[in-house]
Amino acid sequence: MVKVFIVYDTKYGNTKLVAEKIVEGMREIKGIETVVSDVKEVDLERIANSDAILIGSPNHWGGPSRTIR
Repeated sequence: MVKVFIVYDTKYGNTKLVAEKIVEGMREIKGIETVVSDVKEVDLERIANSDAILIGSPNHWGGPSRTIR
């Protein structure tokens, strides 16, 4: 089982929506376990035990949000 952790930061909810849509698609694939979390509530142990990490962030002044950095 491949464990994928998706962590995101969102200001207006758009990045959260994208993260949730990615999770929906990944759950249709056998052999993939997905976890999604707001960066403010992230469980560092779960990240450490993941095979892949996807990071979603709004774009602020040409880069990721301060919280994601």
